[in-house]
Amino acid sequence: MNKEQIEDIIKDLKKRGYEVQYKTYTGNSVSFCCNEHVFAVIDYEGAKPVVGMGIRIGYRTTFNQKDVDWLNSITDRWEIYKYCISFSSTVESEEELEKLLLHCIEYF
Repeated sequence: MNKEQIEDIIKDLKKRGYEVQYKTYTGNSVSFCCNEHVFAVIDYEGAKPVVGMGIRIGYRTTFNQKDVDWLNSITDRWEIYKYCISFSSTVESEEELEKLLLHCIEYF
């Protein structure tokens, strides 16, 4: 992936009506907030970019076995600490990255 593809994904999130804030580029990494969740795409120019996520859990958020199974399917390590689910995952393509971001934004 390249910077332009990341920008396209972020623009698509905005077009869908999601609020994107605090977009910061450092080297070949980008971090941003979207709907109170924090995302970091690390080494997006590498073969398999790493996506770090901090998903805010609100008082109306449910978290059940389906969520545990989904997290276990995309990462081997995740944690919940003080109203936040933190994990990282690798993605193969721009489409997979966008699908992962949308799932987190729409579901949590």
